[in-house]
Amino acid sequence: MSLVIASSDGLVSRTLGRVRASYHAAMPHHRLRRYVGDAADIPTYTSVRERLLLFDEATTVLSLSPQACHIVEVGSYLGASAAVLAEVLRRERPDNGRLYCIDTWNNDAMSEGVRDTYEQFRANTSRWQDLITPIRSSSTQISLHESLQLALVFIDGDHSYEMVTADINRFAPHIIPEGRLILHDHRSKPGVARALGNLLESGQWVIQRCVESLVSLRRAPWTTTTS
Repeated sequence: MSLVIASSDGLVSRTLGRVRASYHAAMPHHRLRRYVGDAADIPTYTSVRERLLLFDEATTVLSLSPQACHIVEVGSYLGASAAVLAEVLRRERPDNGRLYCIDTWNNDAMSEGVRDTYEQFRANTSRWQDLITPIRSSSTQISLHESLQLALVFIDGDHSYEMVTADINRFAPHIIPEGRLILHDHRSKPGVARALGNLLESGQWVIQRCVESLVSLRRAPWTTTTS
């Protein structure tokens, strides 16, 4: 009788696990709200599923890598994706993790027109202000220390080929071997698609995961040094 009970319990457990997985897959916004609360409703061009991919990839890297615990986001807009990345830091590295958000907050490359969004960003991300360092500047104008190590870089700023390439060349060399380089809008922006093609053609990077227009890359397993 005990063997039958054990088997039945196992079946129930597996069934409940499948139900939970199906629920999370069908209700991504509910899952996102569990992580970041009302920040799930911040206006953004990054979809719920894309933000969940950011959460999962950042969690994977920070849980595996003992050395790097810093994240860079190029293009932060109103803070929707910054809230997700900062929440991962809070869960995985609350004492020594930093999220550096780089943006002019002038909507320079936004289709909706130029306006100052900095205070709105600060208000939306106030819950994580102890983990976020906003850098109000063009990404090409900031200085990087040679020893800087990054767990993840999320590029979602100026989508022109020249600027995406410049951001990749600037930040990718600082990504640790286990880290991630994540690009947004590769399906809708030709400049991003072209830059992504260059990365794959180089043989130095491979696609780890892709959801909608968000693609996460890691260093190719046959490479041992940064490119």
